[in-house]
Amino acid sequence: MNQLFLMREGVRLIPAMAPLVKSLSDTQLDALARYFAQLPPRAAGPAPDPGLAQRGAALADARRCASCHLPSLAGQDQMPRIASQRTDYLSSALKAYRDNQRSGADTTMSAVVFGLSDADIEALAHYAASR
Repeated sequence: MNQLFLMREGVRLIPAMAPLVKSLSDTQLDALARYFAQLPPRAAGPAPDPGLAQRGAALADARRCASCHLPSLAGQDQMPRIASQRTDYLSSALKAYRDNQRSGADTTMSAVVFGLSDADIEALAHYAASR
């Protein structure tokens, strides 16, 4: 299930997005998801810190991020691409999962980031952003 469906159904609460997807049909949501999925990824935001990225690589390996997001972190099926995302977005999302403030259709991410420190999360964010 793509993230747009989760937003429309109120499972994933993003107040800025809710009014935009509320009245869209399944067909329209699928078309939007396909459109954005086919766009080539490009780095956004400030350049990731190489030292943090290196530390984050070890954490990503230990947390098995590649199992769902693929080794390139390009994502697959309902798993989003996290490669080249902004570090501030990734850090915020990971902290929200860790702190049970972000829900979704599955609790896997909450379990993956359970017990990570803010510094660990920053390192993971820099690693993903560097890919």
